[in-house]
Amino acid sequence: MMSAESTRAGEAATAVTPAVPSAAPAGDDFANRAARCVQEQYRRLGKNGKPQDAKEWTLLAGVVEARRQPAGVGSSDAIELRTVALGTGTRCLGHSQVRPFGDLILDSHAEIVARRGLLRYLYTKIERAVVHGDTSVFRNPADLKARGARLVVSDNISYHLFISHPPCGDASISVTSDAEELAAIRQKRKRKLADDEGGTDACAAGTGLSGGGAGGSSQSALHVAALGGEAATPTLTPGPAVGAAANPDLRRTGARCAAGEPSDPQMPGLAYHRVGVLRTKPGRGVPTRSMCCSDKIARWTVVGVQGALLSHFVEPIFLRSIVVGGPADPQTCFRALVGRVARCTVPLEAPGYGGGGGGGGDDGGAGTPRVLHATEPFEHSQQWMLARAAEVAAPSVSSSAPGPTSAPKVTANGKSISWVADGGPVLGGTPGGGRAVAGAAGAAAGAHDACAGRELASLEVSCDGKRSGAARKRVSAAFRCQLCKALLFARFARVCQLLASSDDSGAVAAAAAAAAAVGPGGSNAAVAGAEAAAAGFNGSENGELRWRLLCSPDLRYGAAKARALEYASMSAALRDQCFARWVGNASEGCEQFTLSDAVNGVVQ
Repeated sequence: MMSAESTRAGEAATAVTPAVPSAAPAGDDFANRAARCVQEQYRRLGKNGKPQDAKEWTLLAGVVEARRQPAGVGSSDAIELRTVALGTGTRCLGHSQVRPFGDLILDSHAEIVARRGLLRYLYTKIERAVVHGDTSVFRNPADLKARGARLVVSDNISYHLFISHPPCGDASISVTSDAEELAAIRQKRKRKLADDEGGTDACAAGTGLSGGGAGGSSQSALHVAALGGEAATPTLTPGPAVGAAANPDLRRTGARCAAGEPSDPQMPGLAYHRVGVLRTKPGRGVPTRSMCCSDKIARWTVVGVQGALLSHFVEPIFLRSIVVGGPADPQTCFRALVGRVARCTVPLEAPGYGGGGGGGGDDGGAGTPRVLHATEPFEHSQQWMLARAAEVAAPSVSSSAPGPTSAPKVTANGKSISWVADGGPVLGGTPGGGRAVAGAAGAAAGAHDACAGRELASLEVSCDGKRSGAARKRVSAAFRCQLCKALLFARFARVCQLLASSDDSGAVAAAAAAAAAVGPGGSNAAVAGAEAAAAGFNGSENGELRWRLLCSPDLRYGAAKARALEYASMSAALRDQCFARWVGNASEGCEQFTLSDAVNGVVQ
C-alpha cells in the first residue's frame, strides 16, 4: 500500500514537461534551452525533497529527449525538447553500508539518479514496442520479437544530459582568477573542507563558487603541464587570460584519488590537484567504492548510457551533448568527460560499437558528445542559496550591534528526488499468451505485477538510498526505491518474459539447476557459463529460449550483465586501455542477488 507521502508525490508528478520547440541545436543557445527544459520540470514538482530556502542547496541533473520534426516548406528542421528523467542529490553511501541484494541506491548524486531514471523510461518504451509495436522511440520494434535483433533509436531522436554544476572529480578541477571565488576557495582551505556535511560528496561542496551563477563565462583555455616521469599525471597551468591575474587558484573537488592512482600533491595554488586520474566519492565520513561522476560520465561516452541489461534489447545509446551549468569551463569538462577516453578503440568482439550508437540526432559522431556550458542559473544551487542566506540575514545584521559578523552558511540537502516521464510498466500481454513462462519464473512475474501500482508513480523522494520515510536501520521491500538495481532487474525480466512466447520449461529448469550448482560464491562468468552449457545456448541462437533463460528466477544479476557480450567486451577494452584502476562494487558481492530476490525482496 502506498504511503500518503508517495501518493501525493505521484499526484504531483502528473505534470509532464511539454515539448519545447526550438531551432536546430547550436552551442550556447541549445545549452540554455536544455537547462530551462529540465528546470521547468523541476519547478513543477512539489516541495517534498527540495532544499529549505536560504538554508540548504542541492544539485540538479536531467536527461532531455530531443526530437527533430520534419521541416516545413521554406523552413529548417525544428527540435522539440522534452525532459524524460531528472534527479537531485549529493549523497553517496559508504562501503560499510553496502548490501548484497540490490535494494539500496548507493550513489544518489544527481547525474546518477537522472541516468537511472532514463533506464526506467527506456524499459517502458521497450515494453510498448514489444506489446504494441510502438515506434515513438525505436524504429524497428518488430525485429526484436521476430529475429532477436536489437532495437535502434530513431534517427530523429537524441538524448542530452544537463547538469547544474560540473560533475565531481576531474571535471570540477579548473583554474579560476575570480577574486570572490578565490576568497571562497581559500576560506574552505582554512577549514580543511571540514564543513557540516561531514564529507557530503563534493559534486559542488569542495569547489569554488561562481559569483552570480553563470560561471565560466570569463575563463580561458587551460594548459596541461606534466610533472615529469613515466607515471606522471598532469597538473593545470593557467591560460593567457587567467595567467594575467594575480595568484590564480584551482576549483577543487572532494573526490579522492582511486586506489593505485597517484595521489594529489595538495600544494598551494595550481599544484593542489592532479588531473586525469580516477577518483572515488568521499562519502559521509566512510569511504565509498563509487567512482566519481566525471569518471562515470566518461565511461558512458564509450559504452553507452543504456548499461549492460538494456544492451540485450537495444543498440548502444550515446549522449549527443553534455550541458554543464554553474562555474564550468567547457574545455576542462571536455578533457575530463571525453578527452580522457578518446583513445579507447573498439574490440573485434563488440562490432555493435563500431558503427555508432542509437540516437541519430545532432552534431558530432556517436560516442563523442558535445560539451556545452549553460548560463541559465539554478535556483537551488549552492551559490544562489548562499546569496539568499545573505539576503535573509541582512536585516538582522543591520539592526544588531556593530561588530564582526560570520558569513552565511548553507548545507547540502540530504534527500534525493527522482522523476521519470512515463516510467511505469506496460500492462498487457503478447500474442500467444506472452506469460507462458514456466514455474517459478511465472510466479516471480506475478509478484512483480502485484507491485506495479507503486511503480507507476513517476516521482519519488529518497534518503540514504531508501524511499523517504523508511526506518533508518531496517530495509524492507516496501521501502526500495524504484531506481534500485533490484527493481530495474525486475523490469529487465519483465521484458524478457514478454519476448518469451513459447514454453520450454525443461531448458529453464536445467539452466536454473546449473546456476544453483555454481553456488552463491561463484563468479558471474562461471554462473553464465554453467547456465549456457546446461541449456546449449551461446547467446545468439534460439531467441525464445534465450529470453526464457534471462527471466529465470534463479538467474543472478551479475550473470545477466555478463551475458551482454558486446557491452562486456567494450567495458573490458575501456578498462584495459584507459581506466585500469576502476573500482567496482561487484567484488563485494553486490551483483549476486537473483531475480527471485529482486522481485520478492530480501529483508535482513
